[in-house]
Parts: sequence; structure tokens; C-alpha cells
Amino acid sequence: MFVKEPMNRRKRWKIKNVILLVLAMFCYIIGIRTYNGLRENYQSVSVQLQGDGTTKKQVVTLLEEEKEKYSIGEGDTMDETNAAGEEAKVTTRVKKVPEITAYEMEEHKTVTNKKYGKEKATTKYLVYGNMQQILPLQIYRGNYVYENDYEGCILDKETAYELFGSMDILGQQVEVEETILQKRTGVTEGENSGTEDKQQQTTSSVKRVYYVRGILDTSHPVFMVQARSDQTTFHYLQLNYGDTERGREYVEQLQMIYPLGSSAVIVDQNLIVRLVGNVLFLPVLFVFVFFLIFFIRRIQLYGNGEEKLQERLRIMAGTELKKAFLLLALGITVVVTARQYGFFPLQYIPTKWSDFNSVGRTINTIQSHMEELNYMTPTIREVMMRKELGVLVGSVIAMVIFIWVLQERRQSKREQEEE
Repeated sequence: MFVKEPMNRRKRWKIKNVILLVLAMFCYIIGIRTYNGLRENYQSVSVQLQGDGTTKKQVVTLLEEEKEKYSIGEGDTMDETNAAGEEAKVTTRVKKVPEITAYEMEEHKTVTNKKYGKEKATTKYLVYGNMQQILPLQIYRGNYVYENDYEGCILDKETAYELFGSMDILGQQVEVEETILQKRTGVTEGENSGTEDKQQQTTSSVKRVYYVRGILDTSHPVFMVQARSDQTTFHYLQLNYGDTERGREYVEQLQMIYPLGSSAVIVDQNLIVRLVGNVLFLPVLFVFVFFLIFFIRRIQLYGNGEEKLQERLRIMAGTELKKAFLLLALGITVVVTARQYGFFPLQYIPTKWSDFNSVGRTINTIQSHMEELNYMTPTIREVMMRKELGVLVGSVIAMVIFIWVLQERRQSKREQEEE
């Protein structure tokens, strides 16, 4: 009995350490999965327009002019004449034409299934462009509605079930009451007894039938359709320039050229996600630095010891060789995670190392980008982004805590054995 008890304690101690290590790795995997989902769904710059917003016609015109202006793709070559009069091949980097998705939300819009006499209040999304850019949600069944499909719609799972009592409803009809804006030109009397044309806007309500094309994997009451009229007003834009850190700069340039609302709140979601993604890289870097310092100190201790050379080599070969391989593995992990998750925008790196004030400016700039989320009217997209960012940071913090507890246990055990 007295012999087995220490063995059992040692086994329990090792089992708890293994559990802590597994929990730490599990949290880190959750963080990686969350980050990959954010990188897939948040590669655009979100713009919330103030004032009257913009119309579908203005967005279409913007895209047409941008395509015409930047007809040469990024990285293409063009011929130029140099100072000597000779033609030279030069590589030009032309910014990409954005993929723009515009949308407007209408709260408490009733969707009706006339066949069964059921109805459901939803948030209606009028969309121009790629619906997948609006809500980072998976399609449970069916497909998104394409840009020129004005008879298709998308519902959420809960709405689909309440209206039809089933999820197998692709192709079924739903009815929605819509407000149509009509412009009428009339003749009014001018100030100088003259006449002038004046456009008057009138609205009318019609009930329109849509066919269900897809079901979103969410319980948020959602009804999404493509905008028919060129005069449809939008206050929300998603501009996707691809995986670039200059997306915000491009959007600000567009704001100066085209009439997109009186003002706007711009949030570079792609930049924010990539900056927060550093939390997956920094813990690995810190662990590597810790082991590197620890390994160097151990080598110095053996080198300064009084043991014979053969004894020192035997100890180093027997104990430190394993740590050397661990250090090498950590170094490879640091390189891999740095390439995958490490990110710092080039525009935030000072051009002169003597410019010590640049650090403060960079921190303030990054902080202002993060705080811009607070100035946006919360949508499902922004709410889900905040939630996923919280999961990412929380999972990494939990991993660090588990690793810290594991290290404290090992240090405490080592001290007890030395006593």
C-alpha cells in the first residue's frame, strides 16, 4: 500500500498535465477555426452611408466607370517611352475594381404563405450584388439568389418552418407587401409667371410573389431578395478589393469621386480580422523565446560547471538533446504561424527608426479602426463579427491560462523534488 500510493500520485499528476495540455491545444484549434471563418467571410470594407444614401443606378454607374478607368489588371504590363525615346516594358500595379454589394434593411416585414394562411415578421434585405457578402451564414438548403433573379428569395430556417412546417420548400411561393416609389413629372407655376417641370414622388403598395431559392442556416428572421428598381436606395455597402491592406484607402478615394451619401462610417473588416489574428501567432512566439532563453541558460550552466568534459557531454546529450529538438520544432512552428497568422500593415511601419512618435500614432490609428465598429448601426453581420472576434481572443486567452497552469505545476513539482 505504501509503495503504490506515490506511484498513483505520480500517475494522477501526469494525467492532469496531459489533460491541461489537451485543453490548451483544443482551445487553440477553436481559435484557428474561428479565424479561418472570419478570414473567409470578412474580406471586405463595410460602409454605412449617412443622409439619403445611394441608389442602385449610382452603384452600377460607379462600377462601370471604375472598370473603364482601370481596365489593366493588377500586375499587367504596358509599354511606355523612356527619356531616350525607347519603349520599355514596365510593370504597373493598378488597384482592382471592387466587388460591391449594396443592401437595405426593412424591419418587421411580413412574409405570408397564402396557401396555409401563415405569416411571419422578418427583416427584409433588398440586395444588389452578391448576397453571400451580407450575412456570413451557410446555406442550409438551395442557393443564393443571383443578381438578375427578381423572383427568387431566401428565408431563414425558423421562418421556413413556421410558414411551411418543413425545410423541403424550394420552389414554394411566399407573398410580401412592398412599397413602390413612383416619380411623376408635373407642370407648376414659376415665380415669374413662367412654368417649370417638377418631379413628384408618390408611393403605392403592391403584393408580390417570390419563389424560395434557398434557406439560410440561422434562426434570425431573414427575407432576402434582389432589388428590382434602379431607384432603390441603399445605406449599406460591402466593397471587396480582395485580400489587400489598402481597402480602406481605396474606399476613401471612391467617396471623394462618387456621390455615395453625404458622409459615411467606414470599417475595414478585413484589416481588423487580420490584426486580431496576431493573437494566434504571439503566444507561439513567446513560448519559443522562453524555451530559447531557458535552453541557452542550461548550456551556460553546463559550460561553467566543474564536471569533466565527458560528463558534461553525456548530460547534454542525454537531457538537452530532447530540448534542442523541441526548440527546433517550436522554431518551425513559429515560422509557419507567422506566415499564416502574423500580420502588420506596411503603412504602419515607420520609414525612419528615429521617428519614435510613430509608435504612438500607429497605436492610435489601430485603436481608432477598432472603435469604428461602435459608430455603426449594428447589423447581423457586425454582431456576428464581434461575437467571433470574442471567441477568437477568448480561446487564445484560455489556451495561455492552461499552459501557464501546466508550467506552474511542473515548476512546483521540480521544487518539491529538489527539497
